[in-house]
Amino acid sequence: MNRSSIRDALKHQPFKSFVLLMLDGQKFEINSPDVIGVSPNQEIAVIFTTNNYHIIDTTKIVSLEIYENKN
Repeated sequence: MNRSSIRDALKHQPFKSFVLLMLDGQKFEINSPDVIGVSPNQEIAVIFTTNNYHIIDTTKIVSLEIYENKN
């Protein structure tokens, strides 16, 4: 997966939910473009969850899977 994949997924119209699978096994479901921010150099992403936020190194993302049947 390359870093621009996140930006591409966020720009898709209409938006489709996707999941990020991390190297350590964590999964982050992105159900809205409002819950994730990506740094200009695309090296860092911030994901906001209900009661927390996660700062991730985008080089640790194993895959990005788009949900075709959501949204």
